[in-house]
Amino acid sequence: MVSYGVLVLLIAIFGVVLSRAIRIIPQASAGIVERLGRYHRTLGAGLVLIIPFIDRLRPLLDMRERVVSFPPQPVITEDNLVVSIDTVIYFQVTDPKSAIYEIENFIQGIEQLTVTTLRNVVGGLDLEAALTSRDSINAALRGVLDDATGKWGVRVNRVEIKAIDPPPSVQESMEKQMLAHADALAFEEAAQVRNQISALSKVLHQQSIESVDETDVDVLAVKVQGGRACVNLAMIRGGRHLGDRAYFPSHVDDAVAMGDASDGDVSVSVEERVLAAFVAQHYIEAPAPRVVVCSPSLPKALTDGLSAHVGFKLHWVYQPKSERKIWLEMAQRNAEIALARLLSEEGSQQARTRALVEALDLAPDDLASFRVECFDISHTAGEATQASCVVFHHHKMQSSEYRRYNIEGITGGDDYAAMRQVLTRRYSKIVEADSDSKLQMPDVVLIDGGKGQISTAKAVFESLSLDVSRLVGVEKGEGRKVGLEELVFADGRPKAYLGHDSAALMLVAQIRDEAHRFAITGMRAARAKVRTGGSQLETIPGVGPKRRAALLQRFGGVRGVASASIEDLASVDGVSVEMATTIYNALR
Repeated sequence: MVSYGVLVLLIAIFGVVLSRAIRIIPQASAGIVERLGRYHRTLGAGLVLIIPFIDRLRPLLDMRERVVSFPPQPVITEDNLVVSIDTVIYFQVTDPKSAIYEIENFIQGIEQLTVTTLRNVVGGLDLEAALTSRDSINAALRGVLDDATGKWGVRVNRVEIKAIDPPPSVQESMEKQMLAHADALAFEEAAQVRNQISALSKVLHQQSIESVDETDVDVLAVKVQGGRACVNLAMIRGGRHLGDRAYFPSHVDDAVAMGDASDGDVSVSVEERVLAAFVAQHYIEAPAPRVVVCSPSLPKALTDGLSAHVGFKLHWVYQPKSERKIWLEMAQRNAEIALARLLSEEGSQQARTRALVEALDLAPDDLASFRVECFDISHTAGEATQASCVVFHHHKMQSSEYRRYNIEGITGGDDYAAMRQVLTRRYSKIVEADSDSKLQMPDVVLIDGGKGQISTAKAVFESLSLDVSRLVGVEKGEGRKVGLEELVFADGRPKAYLGHDSAALMLVAQIRDEAHRFAITGMRAARAKVRTGGSQLETIPGVGPKRRAALLQRFGGVRGVASASIEDLASVDGVSVEMATTIYNALR
């Protein structure tokens, strides 16, 4: 009897130990194992074993994208009015170790950062600006949160303002003010207040759409005008309007041509083809709600194919009623407004291009083909010198053509030598290229600098037998004040001051500032690489991109890799004990 009891006790103890040793990690989850109180390893999905009583598995982390809606926050505007702002944050844990150890509660941290940033941003806006500046507020929130949460192992994917609600008394006080102006026969002031009331009412109507139906809905509307198209996407989540986003598909003519080639049906409108092309691309990449309200209608083959792609039946509504009809009408108006704004901005940019061409006394065959390349030199305390080149043509900056050049073999801090090297490297290729090459000389080479830099650039161009009249320097004005810059020419022409309100100077400043921004971001990236020690891992034989990425992901950075034991390093997929020993010794 005694032996039987002992056997039962042993079986029970074994069962308890086994139950504590075996763990199942669900898909899209991660677990942190601590051994004797210290971080040991990160567990992925599947069946895993831990040592009972020695290892401790912390609560699992959800690795999927998560949505958090923060309660309304009271914020004071510049004109001392209190508005209530609802926010929704879309985020994802990317590094479980950092999410556990770098901050006590990252969701609370995100909430506090959101509140602080909202107060800083909205505090500098008046009520009208706050109500109409969702995009800029969203961008400010996203930038701050992205910078701060990176070290917590969290990536903020999207920030949305759900609603900006002013105090109920605002509209009433505006109405009283309007009546007071009217009684005093100040009709212009009364009309101004009336317009403010109208704008306030419109904004509040747009953001306060409420529905008893909590189904998630996307509302799509398209507008084509002046050779450009706008697709407006309104997102309704849980019956609440989260905001609109305007998309401007390029190559409208190409989309039409594709439609002609595919079906040959001339009855299909441009709007239908643009919307079909947008929907086909958008819902392949982005999650789709169950209901999509849109106008015009879409081909059945397309809608059936998208339903098969997302894994559930998508319901397409083309003739909505009641509140959905209101949503569609609003989306259509917003598409018209966004497209009108775009066409206006493009017209303004074309005017700037024309003003600069006229100021430089140039005569390109096609104004859209007018091309400017701008160079800037940057370095860190005289070291790690880089040159940046940005490109402007077709009336806008062409980021895909930007280039950075690492400058070597010069004395640290010698910007003239750096400029000489980058110009030689850039334009000697064009001189040596054959006539069939796609390389082309710009109409203007813009140099961020005065006589010294222009003289250096002139010497390079003369050595390459290039036209020095293309060289234009931007010399800072008196006191280095913005708007007082002068243009310096390499061909002997006198300096030119365009005027602080000149459209040509605005374009020059835009191009120069973009070159400076591009240079600064390159330097920051280089410094960040040095700080994190990325180059240390790159120099270890046998540690390629995949192994390096796996190590950095597992340990949260090079510092974590350096502090890891050989056993910890060997636990990473693709890292043998021998390789782990090599890495361990290299980082000591």
